[in-house]
Amino acid sequence: MKSDLAAAPLCHTFQSKSLSNHSRSGVLSSTSRHGPSLSVPPLKIFTNFALWDVVGKVQGKPISHILSSTAATSIPTYVSGVTGRTIEEQVTFAKMKVKQGATAFKIFWTTTFEEGLELVQQLRTTLPATTELFVDVLWRMTIEEALHYSDKLATLRVGWLEAPLPPEQIELRSELTRRSSVPIAIGESYRCHYDFKRFIDTNAASVLQPGPDAAASR
Repeated sequence: MKSDLAAAPLCHTFQSKSLSNHSRSGVLSSTSRHGPSLSVPPLKIFTNFALWDVVGKVQGKPISHILSSTAATSIPTYVSGVTGRTIEEQVTFAKMKVKQGATAFKIFWTTTFEEGLELVQQLRTTLPATTELFVDVLWRMTIEEALHYSDKLATLRVGWLEAPLPPEQIELRSELTRRSSVPIAIGESYRCHYDFKRFIDTNAASVLQPGPDAAASR
């Protein structure tokens, strides 16, 4: 068995220019939770995982060593979400996690933006000054709202504002990235390196967050 079994990424099948309008529409509409995204369907992703696994077994190496000769042995992590029905409960949860060793948190703004901002303010004043905070607003802002809150988040030393705009608004996201007071992050609903190439080519994000499925279809 050849060790270059996964050399041709399955993602190439779904390059936009090679799709008919009908096929492109089907791929775009069926693969993203949050909006249109030129993404690899799950079957292709899982097949690619399996092929990389075969390559690793054939070569007798961890996949990380095959993908990069300088693979990291550790990576930074953050607590994704703070549990609690009230801000007080959420702050208590975060303090408990800090005692357990947590140094960073991603806060989801699932209610009003002002309530989300109040939570960030409370966390910033309560947790150690070195604690990193990130905010995910789940695609719910207009560009005006995103710019307004980016100014406020910058004063609270928030590391990034994630998924502020609906995913199809690429041009607006480029403008937002240019004007925002904090880095703009994007990534979790995109599965293919062609998706991320769009963001890079248009400067539509400061922080790219590909999942392992995107790495497998690079």
